[in-house]
Amino acid sequence: RAAPPVMTNLLETSELAPPPERVVAAVEAAKGARLTAADLAAQSGVSIDEARRGMRELATALAGCDGVSVSASEQGDLLYSFPADVRRELASRSAAAKARDAWNSAKPALQTAGRFAFGLALFASIAVVFTAITVLTSGGDERDDERDRGFGGGRERSLFGFGWGQISPFDILFPRPYGFYSYGWFAPPPRMTLPEAVFSFVFGDGDPNKAIGAARLRAMAEVIRSNGGAVTAESLAPFLDPPPAGTFAESYNVDESWVLPAVTELGGRPEVSGEGTIVYVFDELTVSGLASEASLVLADPALAAVRTLDAAELARLAQERAIPTQGADAGALRDALRSWAGEQLGGGGGGSLFPGGYLEERTAPFSNAEGGQLFAAGALGLLNFFGCAYLGSLLAQLPPGAQLPGELGAVQAVFPLLLAYAVSYVAIPAVRFARLQAENAAVAQRNANRQAWRDALRRGGSELQKRLEAASRRGKKLRLVSEEDVAFDSSKSLGEQPEQQTPALDDLTAGSGMPRGDPVNPPALAGLPSGSGVCIRTGEAGRGWTGRVR
Repeated sequence: RAAPPVMTNLLETSELAPPPERVVAAVEAAKGARLTAADLAAQSGVSIDEARRGMRELATALAGCDGVSVSASEQGDLLYSFPADVRRELASRSAAAKARDAWNSAKPALQTAGRFAFGLALFASIAVVFTAITVLTSGGDERDDERDRGFGGGRERSLFGFGWGQISPFDILFPRPYGFYSYGWFAPPPRMTLPEAVFSFVFGDGDPNKAIGAARLRAMAEVIRSNGGAVTAESLAPFLDPPPAGTFAESYNVDESWVLPAVTELGGRPEVSGEGTIVYVFDELTVSGLASEASLVLADPALAAVRTLDAAELARLAQERAIPTQGADAGALRDALRSWAGEQLGGGGGGSLFPGGYLEERTAPFSNAEGGQLFAAGALGLLNFFGCAYLGSLLAQLPPGAQLPGELGAVQAVFPLLLAYAVSYVAIPAVRFARLQAENAAVAQRNANRQAWRDALRRGGSELQKRLEAASRRGKKLRLVSEEDVAFDSSKSLGEQPEQQTPALDDLTAGSGMPRGDPVNPPALAGLPSGSGVCIRTGEAGRGWTGRVR
């Protein structure tokens, strides 16, 4: 069923924009489990606001789809549930989402084709340049005949000591030192072809820290949840960009402004304890709608539904993770999976993402190509550069305004492009190499700084211990919103709603300025956020109503 259009005016409609890809991927990984905005933020590395907005957009885009519901707990927590095949459902309803999925599927092949084409351009340039040089420097028909015979002597020989006719096209694309036939039966082939290595030599292979922002938020969400939703700046410092550890004096008069952007993204707020310690409290991260402990999900999202699985499925999950299962019942298997998750997280140090206990950025290599490929790419680039320089000197000897005939005239016309390509091929890697040295030095300094904060946190100290204790006093136990805590579920009819829903739904409207409602009137849901994807449908003959995502 197509998604309902949005009215822009009385004459035209527009389709809803799909939610961000990171939101869809995180919901897809949950495999139908109920999620709060904090759950989504902790799994996908998006901010709390983006997670909340993304789930509202996804619920609206999938309105009317089986498996989509919005639930409210007795405490007013909103939980969203989506079908396990959420990506397919979204693509069937949104042309924009379908086009995005198609682009994401085709992008790797297109990128490979583009890299390959750039590499082939180098070989084409070399062929054109040296063919033109050969023709311009040939002295007549006798030398042409000698050149055709391959080993005629003189300048008609190639630079490698054999005639042009001895070169195979496969030698250009896959030179023998790099071809598949030189690698023996079991030896692996290179990670990229030579044309791809040419692109890598010039432009590199992208930023290895492209996803560092999402990884940072995920790691901090793990630390915050493992500490009960209340932390100090020292607990978050190993995952941020703090000042050097030595400058953070053990004093209450400190500048912690470097923490505030991350605190805002994860929905936190600063509080000051009686001792003057600044504690950052994250109420939303202390609530989870996943049907398992947060440590299970943080260690492995596939364990989200562990409380509802039978013994056979639990045994399969345990076996996949090398957990002994002999003679264990369902309860023992769940306990074993919980213990395994705790070991994976390493006691709350962000271990599921960063085993070292701090965010470690990766230094960017000059290229991921193999050493021999890089040497070949550099040598071919220099060959092309000096060939263009020599061809330019030959063309400069022509009288002003002279136009060469035939194919040589075409080469003369495109020579500025050939020269620009040759110069860029040499200049870009040189500039990039110098820039990488500076950037990698900065990365190494930031990593060392974060590691120093981690070490200081592990060593402790009297003042630091007091600060951590002040945070622990404000911490809370993770509150799991189970099926029994749900006061309203939009996927159920009125008769199926929990009996205690009346006061809970009235509590949702408290303080919102909206009128309170009775259990059979739409105002009972007035406290739900605008755009949550919930609407009210009156029941048969007006005797009741059901709330359902439409």
